[in-house]
Amino acid sequence: MIEIKVIMAYSQILKSATNLIAALLGYVLAVVLTSKLLSFWMPEERSFTDYATASVLGFSVTLLIYFVITKFFESRNIHEVKFPTLSVIKASFTAAAILLISVILLFTLGLYQVIEIRSWHLLPLVFIALFFQGMSSEVLFRGIFFRQFIRWIGPKNATLLLCTLYASVNLMVDGIHLQIFISHWLFCCILCQIYIVTRNLWVTGAFHGTWLFFAFLPGLLDEHWREGALVIGQVIGHVLLTGGSWGIEASIFCIAILSIVNVYLYRTRTNRGPEGPQDVE
Repeated sequence: MIEIKVIMAYSQILKSATNLIAALLGYVLAVVLTSKLLSFWMPEERSFTDYATASVLGFSVTLLIYFVITKFFESRNIHEVKFPTLSVIKASFTAAAILLISVILLFTLGLYQVIEIRSWHLLPLVFIALFFQGMSSEVLFRGIFFRQFIRWIGPKNATLLLCTLYASVNLMVDGIHLQIFISHWLFCCILCQIYIVTRNLWVTGAFHGTWLFFAFLPGLLDEHWREGALVIGQVIGHVLLTGGSWGIEASIFCIAILSIVNVYLYRTRTNRGPEGPQDVE
């Protein structure tokens, strides 16, 4: 009896590992194919229209690969891509509110200043580009990797593992600092908990995509997106308070709000009873 259970557990782990490898290879293939397709008809110096088009195309390819993996490797019905309009609106509103409240607090305290106001005509293109960038990330990381982690170690441990991996990877991009680690860890934790509560990729994608857009709006991040910003801003004061060059999302105010939202989502999870998407219970 024990041997049968061990064999079944080993088989499940092997199947999950196969799904993860297939997902990773599929994602790499999607990136390569998308890049090749874009290189044929987009100039090297891309406009914001090109970025928006590339983002939508990348999301479409990623979603197609997700459907293929789900149908042919997991052999299950797809429940997490239904479009719950109200939940999507709530997720977008929450992401926007967290960052806007943080900016308002910094502005009120004299820690954030607007130094230039620009035209808004590029904002729709920037929104499309960043929103679908966030959606693509959620299809891959929540829809595939997080689901498989849940199968292996359960929702709580899967959340801790993925958040730690996500925050650690971002240290390589933004520099090694505890403030950066905490900010990214809390952000990833919210996404994981939203997925557990809603069991829906559109909701997590709406939060992620809206977050990227509103993180861009204050005009602080020194990236190509800044050229399309409505305002150009600057922060004054200690990096712990303002987030410095890391952006508003790394400020102590935003970290505090992220912590509050995480606590709320955790309580919502525990009040619901059994955790995790139904098909991975």
